[in-house]
Amino acid sequence: MKLPYNWLKEFVETKKTAEEVADKLTMAGLEVEEVVGSFQFDNVFVGEVVEIEKHPNADKLRIAKVNIGKEESLQIVCGASNLEKGQMVPVAVVGAKLDDFEIKKATLRGVDSFGMICSERELGISENHEGIMVLDSDLYPGTNLRDCLGGDKVIDVNIPANRPDCMGILGLSREVAVCIDETLKYKDPILKDNSNQKTEDLVEITVEDFSLCSRYMARVVRNVSISPSPDWLKERLIACGVRPINNLIDVSNYVMLALGQPLHFFDLDKIKKNNGKAEIIVRKSKKNEKITTIDGEERKLTEEILLIADTDKPIAIAGIMGGNNSGIDENTKNILI
Repeated sequence: MKLPYNWLKEFVETKKTAEEVADKLTMAGLEVEEVVGSFQFDNVFVGEVVEIEKHPNADKLRIAKVNIGKEESLQIVCGASNLEKGQMVPVAVVGAKLDDFEIKKATLRGVDSFGMICSERELGISENHEGIMVLDSDLYPGTNLRDCLGGDKVIDVNIPANRPDCMGILGLSREVAVCIDETLKYKDPILKDNSNQKTEDLVEITVEDFSLCSRYMARVVRNVSISPSPDWLKERLIACGVRPINNLIDVSNYVMLALGQPLHFFDLDKIKKNNGKAEIIVRKSKKNEKITTIDGEERKLTEEILLIADTDKPIAIAGIMGGNNSGIDENTKNILI
C-alpha cells in the first residue's frame, strides 16, 4: 500500500520526515519496503523547442532541436501534431526510464533521434496521448521535470494479510498516529442530497448468493459531466500508482484508496430497466457465460465466479473488473455508484 506523505499529513499532524515515519511503522510491525518519489520516471527535463524541420523521408515525422540547458541542443524525431517552435516540453533523454521503458538512441527513417518529447500518458500523468505535453512557458530549459511538477514522497508499506484495516490511507494514518503519539484527524463526511427521489425508487438490488456477498449497496447521481480531474487529485492518484482517467473514475479510485472501500461507477442508462428501475442482481455466473471487461478483453466465465448483472447480462465481475457494456464514457450523464 502506497502512503503519500502529504496525504498522511491531512489525517495526522507531524513534523517528522517521511523516513522517520517509515521507521516508526517498521518498528510497529508494518514493513516499509522503500520511500520513493511520487512520479515513476527519471532523467526527464524541461526542454525548449528551438527549431523544427520536416523529416526528409516521412510525412508525419518532424525533426526538432531542443534546448535542455546544455551547450548543444538535442536532435529528436517527433510525430506529434501539436509540436511548435518555442514550446517548453518534457524531454526524456537517452537512458531515461519511463516506468519500465528505457529511452535509447534511435534511427527513425534514416535520421538519428537522441531522446523523446513526451505525452502525459508516457509520463504516467494521465491517459492523454493525443499530443506532447506542453509545459508552462516560464520554466527554464534543463530543469528536472520532477521539481517542476512538485511531487511528494511516498512510503511503500507491505501490508500483511491479517491487517486489512491498513489497506487505505485512513487506516495507515491511524496506525501512524498511534506510532508517533499524535491524534488522528477525521470527520465523517456529510452527504448533500438535494433530490426528492430515493435510490430505492430508481434501483432494485437482489443478492442471490449471501455466502459470497453479504451486502450490496448503491446510490444514484444524475446530470454528471465528464472532465479532467484537478491537478491535486491526479497527483495523489499517481503517487499511489493509479493512472488518472477522468473525474468520475478518478474520484471512485480516490475514495477507494482513502478509505479502503472499493467502489464501482456504472453508467445508469446502460443498465436494463423494469418499470423505470435499474435491476441489479448479484449472482454466480452461468455455464459458458461471457463478459467483455473494460479493458476490452472477452472473458469466458466459470460457474463459481460471482457477477453483478442486470436482467439481461453481466455488467461486472464482482470485486474484480467492470464490464465494457456498462462503463463510464464521454457521454455518461447518470451514474449508479
